Amino acid sequence: MKKLYFLITFIAICTYSNAQILIGSSNLNEARYMHDSELLNNGKVLAVGGDNGVWLSPESFSSCELYNPATNSWSFTGSMNQERHLLATAMLPSGNVLAIGGSNVDLDALSSCEIYDIATSTWSYTDSMLQERKFHDAIELSDGRILVVGGLPTTNTTEIYDPSTSTWSYTGDVNVRRDLGFSLVMLVDGRIMVSGGDDAQSKNSAEIYDPQAGTWQLIPNDLTESRKYHSSVLLDNGQVLIVGGSNYFPDKSELFDPVSNTFSASITMQEVRSGTPAIKLDNGNVLVYGFGDMFNFFDTKIIEVYNHTYQSWSSDPYSGGGVSGYTIHKLMDGNILTVAGNFSTGNGASSGCRLIGQDPNSNETAESSDEVVIYPNPSSDVLSVLVRNHTGTQKLNIFDVLGKVVLSKELTNKSSKVQVSHLQQGTYHFNIECDNRVYAKSSLIICR
Repeated sequence: MKKLYFLITFIAICTYSNAQILIGSSNLNEARYMHDSELLNNGKVLAVGGDNGVWLSPESFSSCELYNPATNSWSFTGSMNQERHLLATAMLPSGNVLAIGGSNVDLDALSSCEIYDIATSTWSYTDSMLQERKFHDAIELSDGRILVVGGLPTTNTTEIYDPSTSTWSYTGDVNVRRDLGFSLVMLVDGRIMVSGGDDAQSKNSAEIYDPQAGTWQLIPNDLTESRKYHSSVLLDNGQVLIVGGSNYFPDKSELFDPVSNTFSASITMQEVRSGTPAIKLDNGNVLVYGFGDMFNFFDTKIIEVYNHTYQSWSSDPYSGGGVSGYTIHKLMDGNILTVAGNFSTGNGASSGCRLIGQDPNSNETAESSDEVVIYPNPSSDVLSVLVRNHTGTQKLNIFDVLGKVVLSKELTNKSSKVQVSHLQQGTYHFNIECDNRVYAKSSLIICR
């Protein structure tokens, strides 16, 4: 059998990275874009509505699906009474899920809302919002109420859903109209910050909602970049990391300090990011997945991690086609699940989901396939190798850029540790031989 090896040439600046393992996840039964999803109290994930991703004539769905992490599989559950895309969802204190507004098959904005009962897997109508909204967003307040902001038709109004009375009421108006593409995040003290967004152009303003007073106040200092379709994540130190999103799909990030009410530019990311939600990892760092270089779609570094200690970004050498418009959750076992979205090439909705694992024993990046996991990558001294679903003899082979074998080691267990401290810093190739098959990987980076 001929073995084909290929070299990916790039420059690696080796400082640190985070433990991510790309694990295969089952696909949705229906491709979805402009959907929403929620992590339920039982550990499952509910994907709600969405459309087929055809921009000029989207077909919206009433169908919903449940992800079961125990079986790594999706299954249909009860459908909503109304087709909805461009909707928002929120968890209620009861553990049920509220689906809010959105757009129907005729692209009309909706005011109607429905509640998913996790005990019966059925949907029922609840009180409607006071006005129709699509492209809006929702966030749960500390007291269990739900705040809804923005959307089309254009409006400055915001609304509160009170689950104790199952009713909507207006609350304070935002000072700057934000139709779509803005980002909501809860601060440490329970206040809500909204940043950026779009009515005719990207906004560089932000404001804070006080749930006690029911009012919005503009932050006197603007963002360092105008942003829309960005994401905001609360860090462990109380600051907020703002990532990507702009008229020009920037690779810029920035930090908001709620003590000084100021924004400051952070280090540049390694890929441009827009429409790519970010999520905080167990170690306090922040992961962003998808989109990337729109002019080199199939060579996007799809995973990038912000280190909150060093205020630096690093990316996995894993490359592939970027996806935007997905939803993202940290499961109860610490793994990260991304749900569907839209291919950055505009080819329609995706049914694909990614399960991204965290190695608790490492501070460096890990790369894997469904069968073979090898981490950390980049590595400095010890490499962990995990081969799934194989019980026979297994061997790791590492090659230099000229194809010469520099290390060959039999693996004694399904999970083995291999010393690579004697290898010089640089880029290598490797494969795993097991069960008369060869599993090839693109590259391994040694750096110190």
